[in-house]
Amino acid sequence: MKLEIEATLQDLFGGDGYTRTIKVEAKRLSRKRTTKKARNDIGSPTDRSVQETRTETKDEPVHTFRTIDGKPVYRLGGSSGKLLGAMKEADKFLRMFGDEGRNKLPVAFVRVYPAWVPLKNVEGQHVEGLPQILNGYGGSTMIVQSFDVIEQAKVSFIIEYPDSVDERVRKILETLQTMSLGNKRRGSIRFDKITEA
Repeated sequence: MKLEIEATLQDLFGGDGYTRTIKVEAKRLSRKRTTKKARNDIGSPTDRSVQETRTETKDEPVHTFRTIDGKPVYRLGGSSGKLLGAMKEADKFLRMFGDEGRNKLPVAFVRVYPAWVPLKNVEGQHVEGLPQILNGYGGSTMIVQSFDVIEQAKVSFIIEYPDSVDERVRKILETLQTMSLGNKRRGSIRFDKITEA
């Protein structure tokens, strides 16, 4: 069975080993100094205060999207793509909650291509910082990693699989629309059009 799919992806986080840098201004020092002086001829003390702020500009890495010919692409297909991983997760979810298809979907026989799917009609892009706790020797530390986020984009791809698992694959695709997928598990997918090829 071969399905040609048009879908809408939302809240896609960059990553997959691709980074860029942005200039970030960080506050290093903020203090207020107050000085009291009294003039002998006037006799009353006067206050004089100075607010001092020091900042530094540094390059910060941002996890971003791979581009081909200047256009963003997303690792949706292939054996280690986001869609196949999400399909495995959806299959496990269905089996865990007593779905009638108790056998695992043979994902080795499912192909999703192309591996890198072009993102079309991209709407809304911004940089978002996500905190992450690093457990290390002597305690844990929190860092904030920055990601490029695409709020919405259209994609087209093909799924191929044996006819014998057609019903199961369609149920998994339906379930996928209620789950999170992609980098940082913050994205979602909506299937706009599914056509048998």
